Amino acid sequence: FSKRRQFQLFKAFLFSFIEGLFVMSKMVAVIFAVDVLCSNLSLEEGLKKIIVCMVIYMVGVFFTSRITQLYSIKTGYKMAADKRLYFGNFFKNVYLGYFNESSIGDINSVLTTTISQIEQAAPAIFFKIIGGFLGTISIIIGLLIYEWRIAIIILVGTLAYLVIVNWQISIS
Repeated sequence: FSKRRQFQLFKAFLFSFIEGLFVMSKMVAVIFAVDVLCSNLSLEEGLKKIIVCMVIYMVGVFFTSRITQLYSIKTGYKMAADKRLYFGNFFKNVYLGYFNESSIGDINSVLTTTISQIEQAAPAIFFKIIGGFLGTISIIIGLLIYEWRIAIIILVGTLAYLVIVNWQISIS
């Protein structure tokens, strides 16, 4: 469905992953707060690190989420436009009755409405799901740097979730 738009999809996924890395900076701020509470860091040093992490988080997420959203909407519209043109060209060559239920105008109207609904909903759903997985991967990467045992637990839990969901889909 999106062969012509693969590069735009790749850019949207790339910025979604980068957004996940910026979200990880919020988790790093929480880790610094825990370190301050456990007296591993002085209050002043901990607050500086927490403020820097939160500023990085806010600025990074602001820009990357905007870019990701623009690319996903743009890609969705263009993918739907490609399909509309495909169906329009296809129906030019097909004889269908003009004065009955199967007229080209009726079929095109139904297809255009359906494609319009897909064009609005699909990119949002798609990027929420993929963004969630990319965010999880970025959290695992960040935790591997800080505490590898917690990252392994999250990785095992994520993999178990994926196995269970795939199993549920296969039996339904």
